Amino acid sequence: MIAMPISNDRVMYLLQQYSRGISSAAEEQELFHWMASAKDTSILKEHIASLLIETQDASAYTGVNWEQLYGKLLENAGDLSSRAAPVRRLFTLTRVAAAILIIALSASIVYYFIHQKPKKDLPVAVQQKALPVKDLAPGDNKATLQLGDGSVMVLDSANTGEITRQDNTAIIKTEDGAIAYTGTGSQSAIFYNILSTPRGGQYHVTLPDGTGVWLNAASSLRYPTAFKGKTRDVELTGEAYFEVAKAYDKKERLPFIVHVKQMQVEVLGTHFNIMAYDNEKTLNTTLLEGKVKVYKGNKSSLLSPGQEIQLSDQGEFRMIPNADVDLAVAWKNGYTSFKNMDITGIMRQIERWYNVDVEYDGVMPHRTFSGEVPRSAGLSQLLQILQASNISFSIEGRKIKVRP
Repeated sequence: MIAMPISNDRVMYLLQQYSRGISSAAEEQELFHWMASAKDTSILKEHIASLLIETQDASAYTGVNWEQLYGKLLENAGDLSSRAAPVRRLFTLTRVAAAILIIALSASIVYYFIHQKPKKDLPVAVQQKALPVKDLAPGDNKATLQLGDGSVMVLDSANTGEITRQDNTAIIKTEDGAIAYTGTGSQSAIFYNILSTPRGGQYHVTLPDGTGVWLNAASSLRYPTAFKGKTRDVELTGEAYFEVAKAYDKKERLPFIVHVKQMQVEVLGTHFNIMAYDNEKTLNTTLLEGKVKVYKGNKSSLLSPGQEIQLSDQGEFRMIPNADVDLAVAWKNGYTSFKNMDITGIMRQIERWYNVDVEYDGVMPHRTFSGEVPRSAGLSQLLQILQASNISFSIEGRKIKVRP
């Protein structure tokens, strides 16, 4: 029997019906025939990823061998053509969403799942080998604040309320653990502060002009206690998400300029993310709202919402016209997220958020991964899921050794 082609909308409908447990026998049969013949599983991945977000917690399923479980599902789909009755549902896609496609495997591994069947004597779910290590906690709200006189405050241990004052500017620690600058009059002096997050830290600050900045791990922001003049200038290292407030001087809007490495990002009032870690291959500016101008020397580019500009180490700009903005700000929204990323790229994120060092024992396979886990997940939970792709890990203290 040759399966007739069906539209993407029809596939999504069948997946939704199945995952909700309300599909008819005919709909199940149609779905499994599609799964057995589909060459592109991206729709299946997207649906399962969306279910993962709804599920929120995959911790209950980290002891399951999801490779074998997914293979069993596809085996049933492949055998369907020889059956008169629909396949009995062995599990719901919601449970699958909790783990197997938290890491969406590369095309080569998906090909294996589709074209290779697990041995008949393998159980549907088996225990994976546990990581021989006590779990390491994820990052949290941690930062230090260097004041204008050079003194340093540890913000995560500071009490709520006013924590210090510089001239007529008060620094307030809010109930949710952020800090905010509030002016109480004209400033006779301008001081520069530096907000810094360690590896395993993140922090939120509201600047004197009302601009909100969320700092990712291993990052810093230098800014004045009051903005004066025709521009509002700050300096960034690492990664940050900005929601820039509009500001005026005699009805003239004042630009907000982020200086990062050898590049400047100029905005008026907008939402955007800048990722500029030294160990990443590109410096990325992703725009969510408004407009920004990015320039380096005599090169410049204007971004519209949904676009991303990447600056290479060689100083070349590359425009991404339809960027994945959700991916760019996933960290700010509470997720460790990656798309078509190799294992070394994933491990760099792990280094920053879990405050660990990574060593590689052997040549890493040329495979890419896509997935998303809550940033609140413990390290062992994330690594156990990655182990499903036949990459092993060992942990000694705060050092991870990765083996293919």
